Amino acid sequence: MGIIRAYLVIPLLYRRKKLECDFINVNESNALKIPFWCKLNMTIKEAAAYSNIGINKIEELLKQPQCDFVLYVGNKKLVKRKEFESYISKSLEI
Repeated sequence: MGIIRAYLVIPLLYRRKKLECDFINVNESNALKIPFWCKLNMTIKEAAAYSNIGINKIEELLKQPQCDFVLYVGNKKLVKRKEFESYISKSLEI
């Protein structure tokens, strides 16, 4: 049980920034708490916190048929982080 550090280069709205991701053991069952900017897919709440866009607006975007950043896992909707970032960077208004 300790901290594992990984260094990633993540594009954030036309900038490349080196971020440090800390993976920290949460409990005794060796479950890892991974920062959502290091994940491939995010929940709607994580996407809202990450982008500063409201949960209702993200849910509305995910319901659109041409939405390319939604991933269905059973009934759960996840947001594909990289596609979501590129959608936000291309959009002038949401």
